[in-house]
Amino acid sequence: MSWMEPSQSAGNFAKKTDNMTHPIPRPVFAGDYNYDGKYGIEDLNILVKLVGEISNELDMTGDSVIDVQDLRMLIENRIRTKMGDINLDGKVDITDIIQLSNNWFFFNPNAGWQHGDFNGDNIVDNIDLLFLLSQ
Repeated sequence: MSWMEPSQSAGNFAKKTDNMTHPIPRPVFAGDYNYDGKYGIEDLNILVKLVGEISNELDMTGDSVIDVQDLRMLIENRIRTKMGDINLDGKVDITDIIQLSNNWFFFNPNAGWQHGDFNGDNIVDNIDLLFLLSQ
């Protein structure tokens, strides 16, 4: 785990759930969106579901938009791995491709990074495969 500088604070933010906004307290570390004191799959899943949102507090890059650049910062600078690394073992390899293929075109309302759903649409499909292969 990396200790953050005070300027990296993610601030207060809100998580959308069932079309309702619920306040979530400020994370201790920027990118630690589930407040467990470390960076991992759950943080990625929260951030992926918020892509496209406007948030000064959640944004990790300073542009007020939650996008792939924020995801990249969490993965590369906090988790210290590569985009497309499903199991977070530090590399994108056949293990990640197998995990993605095991969930291929299976709609799952709880799908997340660990299933290969990189864009948060709850289904592992061609978009996710292209994302993995482009890494």
